[in-house]
Amino acid sequence: MKNIITFFVIVGGFLWPQYSVLAADDMSMGQEKELKQIYGWELMSPKERVEHRTKMRGFKSEEARTAYRIEHHEQMRARAREKGLVLPDEPLLQGRGKGSGAMR
Repeated sequence: MKNIITFFVIVGGFLWPQYSVLAADDMSMGQEKELKQIYGWELMSPKERVEHRTKMRGFKSEEARTAYRIEHHEQMRARAREKGLVLPDEPLLQGRGKGSGAMR
Protein backbone atom coordinates (compact mmCIF):
# COMPACT_ATOMS: atom_id res chain seq x y z
CA MET A 1 0.00 0.00 0.00
CA LYS A 2 2.83 2.36 0.88
CA ASN A 3 4.42 1.71 -2.53
CA ILE A 4 1.17 2.56 -4.34
CA ILE A 5 0.84 5.88 -2.50
CA THR A 6 4.48 6.70 -3.22
CA PHE A 7 3.91 5.89 -6.91
CA PHE A 8 0.94 8.27 -7.19
CA VAL A 9 2.77 11.04 -5.36
CA ILE A 10 5.71 10.73 -7.74
CA VAL A 11 3.53 10.55 -10.87
CA GLY A 12 1.42 13.47 -9.64
CA GLY A 13 4.57 15.51 -9.06
CA PHE A 14 5.56 15.01 -12.68
CA LEU A 15 2.13 15.70 -14.14
CA TRP A 16 1.13 18.73 -12.06
CA PRO A 17 3.52 21.25 -13.70
CA GLN A 18 2.38 20.15 -17.17
CA TYR A 19 -1.27 20.55 -16.20
CA SER A 20 -0.56 24.03 -14.81
CA VAL A 21 1.02 25.14 -18.10
CA LEU A 22 -1.96 23.85 -20.10
CA ALA A 23 -4.43 25.61 -17.80
CA ALA A 24 -2.49 28.88 -18.11
CA ASP A 25 -2.53 28.57 -21.92
CA ASP A 26 -6.30 28.08 -21.89
CA MET A 27 -6.80 31.18 -19.76
CA SER A 28 -4.57 33.33 -21.95
CA MET A 29 -6.45 32.20 -25.06
CA GLY A 30 -9.75 33.20 -23.46
CA GLN A 31 -8.32 36.52 -22.37
CA GLU A 32 -6.91 37.16 -25.83
CA LYS A 33 -10.32 36.56 -27.39
CA GLU A 34 -11.87 39.03 -24.95
CA LEU A 35 -9.17 41.61 -25.70
CA LYS A 36 -9.76 41.39 -29.42
CA GLN A 37 -13.35 42.46 -28.84
CA ILE A 38 -12.09 45.89 -27.73
CA TYR A 39 -11.85 48.31 -30.63
CA GLY A 40 -8.20 49.29 -31.07
CA TRP A 41 -6.99 46.87 -28.39
CA GLU A 42 -3.63 46.57 -30.16
CA LEU A 43 -2.97 50.24 -29.47
CA MET A 44 -3.88 50.12 -25.78
CA SER A 45 -1.73 49.31 -22.77
CA PRO A 46 -2.84 46.48 -20.48
CA LYS A 47 -3.89 49.07 -17.89
CA GLU A 48 -6.00 50.94 -20.46
CA ARG A 49 -7.72 47.69 -21.48
CA VAL A 50 -8.68 46.93 -17.88
CA GLU A 51 -9.95 50.49 -17.38
CA HIS A 52 -11.96 50.30 -20.61
CA ARG A 53 -13.62 47.00 -19.64
CA THR A 54 -14.40 48.34 -16.17
CA LYS A 55 -16.04 51.46 -17.62
CA MET A 56 -18.05 49.47 -20.17
CA ARG A 57 -19.36 47.12 -17.49
CA GLY A 58 -20.20 50.00 -15.17
CA PHE A 59 -22.63 51.91 -17.39
CA LYS A 60 -26.26 51.66 -16.33
CA SER A 61 -27.77 52.61 -19.68
CA GLU A 62 -27.13 51.55 -23.25
CA GLU A 63 -27.08 55.23 -24.29
CA ALA A 64 -24.18 56.01 -21.93
CA ARG A 65 -22.32 52.90 -23.09
CA THR A 66 -22.81 53.86 -26.74
CA ALA A 67 -21.62 57.43 -26.17
CA TYR A 68 -18.47 56.18 -24.43
CA ARG A 69 -17.89 53.60 -27.17
CA ILE A 70 -18.06 56.30 -29.89
CA GLU A 71 -15.60 58.47 -27.94
CA HIS A 72 -13.28 55.49 -27.47
CA HIS A 73 -13.39 54.67 -31.20
CA GLU A 74 -12.40 58.24 -32.07
CA GLN A 75 -9.49 58.10 -29.62
CA MET A 76 -8.27 54.81 -31.09
CA ARG A 77 -8.56 56.12 -34.68
CA ALA A 78 -6.50 59.18 -33.72
CA ARG A 79 -3.90 57.01 -32.01
CA ALA A 80 -3.73 54.76 -35.09
CA ARG A 81 -3.28 57.77 -37.40
CA GLU A 82 -0.35 58.97 -35.25
CA LYS A 83 1.31 55.59 -35.80
CA GLY A 84 0.50 55.48 -39.51
CA LEU A 85 -2.06 52.69 -39.10
CA VAL A 86 -5.67 52.38 -40.18
CA LEU A 87 -8.44 50.90 -38.06
CA PRO A 88 -11.70 49.81 -39.70
CA ASP A 89 -14.51 52.37 -39.51
CA GLU A 90 -16.50 50.04 -37.29
CA PRO A 91 -15.15 47.28 -35.10
CA LEU A 92 -15.52 43.92 -36.76
CA LEU A 93 -17.39 41.57 -34.48
CA GLN A 94 -15.90 38.12 -34.10
CA GLY A 95 -18.09 35.09 -34.20
CA ARG A 96 -20.74 36.83 -36.27
CA GLY A 97 -19.23 36.38 -39.71
CA LYS A 98 -17.85 39.90 -39.90
CA GLY A 99 -14.09 39.28 -39.78
CA SER A 100 -11.33 39.49 -37.24
CA GLY A 101 -11.23 43.20 -36.38
CA ALA A 102 -7.56 43.44 -37.32
CA MET A 103 -5.86 46.64 -38.35
CA ARG A 104 -4.74 47.15 -41.94
